[in-house]
Amino acid sequence: MTEFDLRNQLCKLNVARMGSFGELVFEAIAVRLGKRIESQRNQSTDFRLEGFPVDVKTTLRRIDKSPETIKHTVYNGRRLAGIEYARVEFFTTGARVSLENEVFAFINWADLQDLWLQWNKKRRWSEVSGMRSQSKERMQPIEDELVAFFAGRGLSLRIPILYRVKRFDKSPHNLKPGPRKQHFDLTVYIDFHDDNIARDNILRITAFPHACIDELPMAEPNQVHLHLPKADLDKIDPKFLFIDIDDLKENYFKRFWHHRA
Repeated sequence: MTEFDLRNQLCKLNVARMGSFGELVFEAIAVRLGKRIESQRNQSTDFRLEGFPVDVKTTLRRIDKSPETIKHTVYNGRRLAGIEYARVEFFTTGARVSLENEVFAFINWADLQDLWLQWNKKRRWSEVSGMRSQSKERMQPIEDELVAFFAGRGLSLRIPILYRVKRFDKSPHNLKPGPRKQHFDLTVYIDFHDDNIARDNILRITAFPHACIDELPMAEPNQVHLHLPKADLDKIDPKFLFIDIDDLKENYFKRFWHHRA
């Protein structure tokens, strides 16, 4: 990524994300200076620096200006008593980081690129974790319904933790249960049309008794990401496929009569 690319990326950020990146820049500089800094992010405070509450203000208003032409000033926006205000100001040659009257550092674009990569990695992880948490919450009623249905017929159900959307691969690596999971009676795996985890948004269901594990067609090793063993869903026997939960409930025991309670 070039300096020009990074500047363009910064200018595309909304206010919240721009503030988030500025906070990471300020924190990185404080750590480099050997200051004790702790994240707080509540009560109008982003950090506690050496025990004092600090709110970080980030601005791109001067990104087309040279820092030499803009004298450092303290934050003059709305202020709350008992809080110190830090500034992360972007200019043509980098960013100036300050706390009240003290300028902590000036960071060039090369250093900012490293911080940008750190911030993006942290942000993506946070977003993915949040999506997983939301997906698990939305999936819970579906999982409870299926567990109860099969438990009522004396069967233990394995529903893999990951729920795929948009069919981005031939098969999830955890479709075929490993030795520690084979004590369950069957596996039910759900694909959704998109990231809306909902009962009425199911693309298809793959379900099979663990007595039939060896019938799963496996993908060729050169077709498998990270060399993890995967079943090839394009070649799977249609008897293992169901269009939705109602189809699964109605037809599973017709196809696998030996599982009938």
